[in-house]
Amino acid sequence: MKIIRITIKGSSGYCPVDIAFQDRISLTPHSIEYTYKPYYQSEMNRPRKWFYKTDSPIFAALYHQVETLLPRYLDSDEKLMYKDLGITEIIVTYEDKSRRTESWCCPSVWFSELFAVIKKMVPACEDVPEVLVTNENEEE
Repeated sequence: MKIIRITIKGSSGYCPVDIAFQDRISLTPHSIEYTYKPYYQSEMNRPRKWFYKTDSPIFAALYHQVETLLPRYLDSDEKLMYKDLGITEIIVTYEDKSRRTESWCCPSVWFSELFAVIKKMVPACEDVPEVLVTNENEEE
């Protein structure tokens, strides 16, 4: 069945309260939306929200790549559970409005290939969403 929306939720896990957060990125074949909610708002940890809509065939092709990669994660038999890490949750909505939800508590590097494609969909003027941050971003 055709996927009409992909939502990825993340959280900071165990950390100081002044940097704790929850965030969510949602994708459709023609849009990307991001929301970042800090647990404790400060100048360094502020809420963010943006939405981008396009009719670009390049964006649609990237969305299709994400769709193609999803089964590798959703159908994986690996049960990854690490202590003190935030939860990464993927919610897939199908054209009949049914949903599938899977959750992991693991390092973001496990999602590197998937997140690399999604990062290409993020507008250049925006920071990489926290849920998509992997080792490559931390080194920058």
